[in-house]
Parts: sequence; C-alpha cells; structure tokens
Amino acid sequence: MKKRRSRSADLWIDHDDSPTKRMLDFQLVPKMKKSITRSHITVADTKIASKYLLTHEGTDTDGEISRKIITGSIKPTNCGGSTVVFEQMNKITSESPGSKHIRFKGDLQPTEFDGQWTDTEDRCHIAVEGHGI
Repeated sequence: MKKRRSRSADLWIDHDDSPTKRMLDFQLVPKMKKSITRSHITVADTKIASKYLLTHEGTDTDGEISRKIITGSIKPTNCGGSTVVFEQMNKITSESPGSKHIRFKGDLQPTEFDGQWTDTEDRCHIAVEGHGI
C-alpha cells in the first residue's frame, strides 16, 4: 500500500544570488524537498510558493568566507502581488585552521593558592550582594 502525502506542504523558493560561483560547498545548507532554485524571482514564482530562502555568500571583515541564509514567508498583497516577510537569519562562516594562532608566553604552570578558603555562603553573599557583612 502506498503512503499518502499531503499536497499542501510548503513550497520553497531558494533565491540564490550567485549559483554558478560558489566559494564554499557547505554541508550546513538546508535540504528542502519541495523547492525551486532561482537566481531571479518572477511574480509567477511567488504565486506558487509559500516560503522563501535567500542565500548570500561573501567575505567577512577578517577575510574569511561567510554565508548568510535568510528565511521568510511569502504573503499575498491586496493588489494581487506578493510580499516576503523575513523571519530568521543564520550566518555560517568558514575559518582556515592556521589563520588564528593562539600563543602563550611563559610557562603555564599551576600556581599554589595562598589564600584562606571560606564557606560557600560567605562567598556567594559577597558575590551577589557586592559587599560583606
């Protein structure tokens, strides 16, 4: 017996600003089964779809490659057109493993504690209240 599927599931428009010149091949891109990918959106596309996904790829201030994924809903207007209401934005970045090195100077030897231990109530009272008794 064949499973029935809903025909009223959301259809996504994947608006990709530059599908031919992708800098990154991310695995963190949403996979949508009912979607159409367009680089230029037409009015006819917005009539058949109910969800919108904009993918933008570029470089951030550090020169690392980043991808912004913006999702939204397509709503009909009174004049017969459509408008997109943006709901969420995700930013995915890629960093080179050797681009940011953290270097420590000196030895990282543990130091001995010379102070006196107090009970938790005294320490929390000072931390929360900001003053001692």
